[in-house]
Amino acid sequence: MNIRRINRGIALGCVLAVGTVSYVVYDHKQFSKGQDDIKSTIEQYLHDISTVQVIKDQQKSLDAYKNVVDKYWISGNDWFNEDANVFDKSGLMDGWDTVIKDWNPTGYFEKCEIKTGDISISKYGNDGAYAVVAYDVYSEFYGSPLDFSGGYVTTVNSDTYDNNGDRIIYDVSDKYKNTKEYFSTEFYLEKVDGSWRIVGAAGWWYNNNNLQKLTSDESKAVDDKTEDSATDSDKKAGVENE
Repeated sequence: MNIRRINRGIALGCVLAVGTVSYVVYDHKQFSKGQDDIKSTIEQYLHDISTVQVIKDQQKSLDAYKNVVDKYWISGNDWFNEDANVFDKSGLMDGWDTVIKDWNPTGYFEKCEIKTGDISISKYGNDGAYAVVAYDVYSEFYGSPLDFSGGYVTTVNSDTYDNNGDRIIYDVSDKYKNTKEYFSTEFYLEKVDGSWRIVGAAGWWYNNNNLQKLTSDESKAVDDKTEDSATDSDKKAGVENE
């Protein structure tokens, strides 16, 4: 038995083990340093969504949302080919070319505020990150405009129901407010050219029990009566001026 050869092999193994451990520790430290950048990317993405959400013209609002997605998402990643529950960029944008025709949005958002809560981040693969995000969406709107706060782009009333289980139909002349509490949205990110970009997302689960109508039938009746009174006054003024 060659003792010298065995000792050399043990020494080499120890060096490799120490090197591997050192690299793993270094890699995790570098990832930890980048977590603030990941959080900032997610927070800014959600903020930009709230900004374009309040554009009154629905086609222009949708076009602006497309620009937001192009800014923060990257396509061509094959991480999720076998997971139908995760949207990649193309899956997220599927159907947008006909969404105006398909959903016939009405009205507009007057206010949309997205407040980010807890963000839990872990390393995913060699160069990726996995983040579970909680955020609240407070909105005030008229009618049934497009809603960008979740995975699918639909109208705001596409999945809201009253206490009897009937879908709520929104009158475009009425104003509503609502709060959606997203509690476990998943984002997958990858660092590209020094910046974190979203490559996939899933799990837009939320609580939606805070829908309120801000206008009332009584106030509308008063407004109608006032308008009729003004019309009558105009008519009388017209007669008197003849």
